[in-house]
Order: sequence, then structure tokens, then C-alpha cells
Amino acid sequence: MKNKGTRTIWDSKIFWAVVSLIAALALWSYITSTEGAVGTRIISGVPVEFNGEDALRDTKGLVVTDVDTHAVTITVSGPRSELSKIDEKSIRAVVDLTTVTGANTYIWNYDIIYPDKVDPSVMNITSRFPQSVSITVDKLSWTNVEVGGSFDGSLADNHKAGQLIFNPATIKVYGPETVVSKLSYAWVSFERDNVDSTLTLDVPFTLLDRDGNLVDQTNLELEQDTVTVTLPIQSIKEVPLTVDLVEGAGATAQNTIVEIEPSTVTLSGDSALLDGINKISIATIDLKRFESHYEDTYTIPIDNDLENLTGEITAHVTVDISGLATKELYVTNFECTHVTDGYQTEILTQRLKVVVRAEPDELQNITGNSLRAVADLAEFGAMTGTVTPTVKVYVDNKNAGVIGEYEINVRLSRK
Repeated sequence: MKNKGTRTIWDSKIFWAVVSLIAALALWSYITSTEGAVGTRIISGVPVEFNGEDALRDTKGLVVTDVDTHAVTITVSGPRSELSKIDEKSIRAVVDLTTVTGANTYIWNYDIIYPDKVDPSVMNITSRFPQSVSITVDKLSWTNVEVGGSFDGSLADNHKAGQLIFNPATIKVYGPETVVSKLSYAWVSFERDNVDSTLTLDVPFTLLDRDGNLVDQTNLELEQDTVTVTLPIQSIKEVPLTVDLVEGAGATAQNTIVEIEPSTVTLSGDSALLDGINKISIATIDLKRFESHYEDTYTIPIDNDLENLTGEITAHVTVDISGLATKELYVTNFECTHVTDGYQTEILTQRLKVVVRAEPDELQNITGNSLRAVADLAEFGAMTGTVTPTVKVYVDNKNAGVIGEYEINVRLSRK
């Protein structure tokens, strides 16, 4: 057991209570004294802002194009209690543009704007760097810039690209006159591989000057940011040229040689249309109208919705008949059909020379008695007088025929 007579002051509760009170009073005294003390702070990165920039643009047609600094460093002195409320995010350096009158370069002082919770009357700016801000002001201008572009990809085989289509065809650009005056066009470029159908895309663009150099868009206002570009794609197809033959007079497709120059054309167009075209017939040739050789030049008919990539607009056709022979015979057997009731005919032609064609061994057995000429009078109706109808000459041999067209003279009269 401790001896009560040995207790000291350190063991007294009253002593420690007095010490605590004195310490609290000292701390309070220190805090209140520092709150009112003046301190200094260096604040860097204070952002530069502009007052009246919208009014400068809207009422005076002017725009700020260049600023030599976007942040400043300041030294601020004032009560420590106020300094503690300030940082680079809450303080601003403001340039007043309301007195700017025209396009020029200005050296402008800036005002320091404190946060609302700071009393500016007790603050003092002891230094600032830089001291002022250099700004360039230009006239506000606008122009319509033509849109151009390129497709930098690849096409599928047997396909053709048309010219790019831009919507809109021009872009309205607002900005400083010195920049706007240099603009030449808005350029669109895009890539795709193995393209086989028409593309329509929304593509961003860049602004270029007359020399093709990229223009900085920082101070420009664009009517829109993208352009709708369409790349028309057409199919390509090589199509053969042909002729339609009307067989007769012993001539058939088997004993006829047809040559066409050019023999094909290359077309481009919508695949749905091209898929249905496997040949183009440029003429109908009646083999009864010539003996053994025929040639002529014909226009190549192309659908208006297709493009002829070859460029040829006509083709030369040569037709040769082989293995047949011809000889001249006289027809003496004539008939008239479709004579109008109440009328009679008198055939004035007594003999008609014609050319007969057949294989040589059959041709030698054909004589004038094998021929018969028939005139159809239906077109003459109820008329009188001498007419010259076309006749169709028949040959008894089915493998032979008459070449050319013939007429006879017939007198019509009422009975």
C-alpha cells in the first residue's frame, strides 16, 4: 500500500485541469492571431477568359482569332483566411472586349476575378506574368465551300464506279476573314474493299486551301460536320452482237457464215438490267434478198439506262452463203388471189425472169415449169385500171427458192 504522505502535484486532478485550460487558451490565441495575418500565394495556370466575345461577334462582326497566352501566373497577398479559399480552378483572368472597335492586334490588360466567397477588397495582386495579353481580332466572314473527294478503296471484278455524289454539294463556313478567304474546298475521302454495290455514307471532311494544304478549323464554325457521299457502282458485262436470219431460197443458218465487227460490246449499268441481256441483235437479214454475199453497217441499239464502255456505235455485218448455186429461169405460170367480188383480172405480164437458188445437184432439175408466181390483190380493193402487185414465186422443190422481189402488171376491171 502506497503511503499517502508521498503524493505529488503530478498526481493532482486539479493541476491537470488547469494545464488543459491554459493550453486551450493558447491554441485559441494562436488561431485567432493567424486568421488575421497577411500571407502571400503564387497561383499559376489561371485561365484567360474573354468578356463580351458573343457581343463582339453578333453586333460588330468581329472574332478573336489568336491569343498569345491562355493562362497566367499571379502573386496574391491578403489575409490567410481568404488565401485559403483560392486555387487555380476558382480564380480567373478576364479580358474585357467591349471596347474593341475593329480588326487589329491588341495588347490588353486583364482583370483578376476572385471566387464569390473571397472578399476582393482585402486582396492585393503583387505580381503577374505576363503583365498583359496580346489578342488578334479579325472580321467575321463566311463562304460556301465546294465539296470534293476521293474513293481510295477497291472494286469487285466486273464493276465500275461512277462519279461521287455529295449532299450537300457545298458547305457554309463562318470564321475570320483572313482564314475564310483562303478556303478552296471541303475534301471527303473514304475506303472500302471489294465494293460491288452502290455505297451511301456519312463522312467527315477536311478544309483545304487553294494549294491543297490543310486549314486549321479552330476558329471556324461549320454548318455541318459530315457530308453524305454516294458512290454509284455499276456492273460490267461483255455482250455478243448477233443478227437474226430469215432463212429461204435454200439458205439456212447452217450454210451461212456471218461475221460482225466488232463482235461484242462492253456495257455497264444496273446489274438487274444487265443480267437479262445475253446478246444484242443489231439487224434482221432476209437470206432470200441476195445470192451469195451481203454486207452492211448497222447501228448498235443500246438501252438508254446502259453505258457502252467500248464506244462503238455501229457494227459492220458480212454474210456469205456457201454450197449453193443459182440460175435464171422464166416464170410463165401466174395467179391472182383476193380479187374483189364483181371484178376480173387480166395478167399483162407473160414472162418473168427470176433467180433460183439451190444445191447444184438439185438446181439442175428445176425448170421454168417448176415455178409459179402468185399476186395478192387484196390491197387494191374495188379499183379499176392497171396495177403492179408484188408476187411470191413458188418452186416445186422445197430445198430451192427464188432470190429477190418481183412484180407483175395486172389490169383490173368490173365484170
